[in-house]
Amino acid sequence: MKRTLIVVIIAFSSVTYLSAQDIDSIVDSLVARRSITEKVTLKLSTYNSSEWFEVAGSNGQPGFDIRPNDAIMNKVGFNYRFLSFSYKFLISALPPNADDEEKGETTANGFNFALSPGQWATDFSWDKTKGYYLRNTDDFDNTWMDGDPYFQFPNLESQIFRARIGRVLNPEYSINAVTTQTEEQLASQGTFLPSLRLTYYTVNDKEPFGPNVTTTQRARQFEAIFSVGYLYTLVLGKGFYTSVDLRPGLGYLNTGLLTRFANANDIEANTDHFVTGFDTDLQLGYNSSKFFTGIRGSYDHYEHDQYETSAARITNERLRVEFFFGIRLKAPEQMKANLDKAEANMLKYMVKRKLRREERKKQKLNQN
Repeated sequence: MKRTLIVVIIAFSSVTYLSAQDIDSIVDSLVARRSITEKVTLKLSTYNSSEWFEVAGSNGQPGFDIRPNDAIMNKVGFNYRFLSFSYKFLISALPPNADDEEKGETTANGFNFALSPGQWATDFSWDKTKGYYLRNTDDFDNTWMDGDPYFQFPNLESQIFRARIGRVLNPEYSINAVTTQTEEQLASQGTFLPSLRLTYYTVNDKEPFGPNVTTTQRARQFEAIFSVGYLYTLVLGKGFYTSVDLRPGLGYLNTGLLTRFANANDIEANTDHFVTGFDTDLQLGYNSSKFFTGIRGSYDHYEHDQYETSAARITNERLRVEFFFGIRLKAPEQMKANLDKAEANMLKYMVKRKLRREERKKQKLNQN
């Protein structure tokens, strides 16, 4: 904490005409939030299932509810200051994931990289899943009963690329205290968060999507969602806190679907959709100097107009519950020195930009 204050003082010592309001804002943010600059965090998360998707039916035919056999997913993360990296993986031997005879075998992995300096929040992720089953097998097989094997797609593979960028409008609110635990929220605060989320999905299989089906499909989707959400963290005391957010959004969805026929030419269709929906999260956590833990519930619901053409509809984490636990360790000296330098340079750059803007304003006033 001392080093952070020294960096701030040095960076601003050469600035003689910053307003008192600017200085007060910086001091207030240091009081309301604290960056844990001297420690790295190692975080382990366990949550229920990854993403699945649905293929809408047409002409009175049932659709397809296609899911991976990944009741429990795991994620391990490394976080330091405004940098975060995590790797997600599936342990098939865990009892909730071990019913391969009924649902088939699934392999899944992915990574996430987040960069959140200052009031910015960005992250980039990639996920790959192979091996799915048809959850609504009974729609296609009247003899199917609970406990019978589902219709399986062992070679069905999906990939998801996602990028998000947003800006926290209240400098006293710490989004890192909730997401990466590299900061602490010392006083209860709320903020608006405008953000843009870009997602690209690919789903491909050379096998039919169900019994009595002779066609195969390859789908791809591009989705752009703009949202303006509100986040609030309530500091309960003695290390406990709770956080809630609601992010309504709207955007654009483009779907491309290639349908392969055994004895006919393939058909490719493209559709555009207007998308509306929301995301919401509720988190309860505990922080200490050596470890942190918590539980987070997320619900995601987006809808778009569905034309007569059958198209894959990707469901993004409809309902997810995540448990996490992490420890804090002393940061390596070289890493700490490099990040100190990067943060100091970033702060100097921001100050120079502000001074240039003020100078341009003065010049315009003098010209008038």
